[in-house]
Amino acid sequence: MEDKYVITVSREFGSLGRLVAEKTAEALKIEYYDRDLVEMAARELKVDADAVGVHDEKIYSRFEKMVYPMGAANSPVDQEKLYEIQKNIIIDLAVNKSPCIIVGRCSDFILRDMPNVINVFIYSTYDKRLENCINEFKMTFREAEKMIAKVDKARDAYHRFYTDHSLASHHGKDLMIDSGVYGVEGAVELIKTAVACRFGVKK
Repeated sequence: MEDKYVITVSREFGSLGRLVAEKTAEALKIEYYDRDLVEMAARELKVDADAVGVHDEKIYSRFEKMVYPMGAANSPVDQEKLYEIQKNIIIDLAVNKSPCIIVGRCSDFILRDMPNVINVFIYSTYDKRLENCINEFKMTFREAEKMIAKVDKARDAYHRFYTDHSLASHHGKDLMIDSGVYGVEGAVELIKTAVACRFGVKK
């Protein structure tokens, strides 16, 4: 049985992928890293976590990078430096803190050459994601539409920039789960089954 493994979870906005990751970590009794990565990077950069959070999983257009090579005009964060710091943190967690779950931030790509990693993508239909945003996140219909478009675009641009692949591409993914079909608990069970099959960890 393998006792050192990593589950990476990438997700579409509104698919409840973060909740799936949290529940999976609880079920498997392993560490969970998401916002923690922002705080770790902020400490490395010696800036406030909010300054890092502004750029987290975002990438500027080529034009904006030319105008603001260090990020937004009023930001202390260098996008490239932030990526490298988070990359090093993710590798360190995979080596020294596994078993664990790491959410987003190109962790599937960053850990692509490491053994004992399962890469999961959580998605759902647009209508189901709208429903989740309204019911779970308490957004209005218009807010949900805007946030899905904005966050999906930012995450996909970030992922394409560093990996040359769309976030939703099957490339590098071991398990792609429609949370609208299986629900949060069903998605957790599917991931637990994959971990059990791959690493011999009891469900």
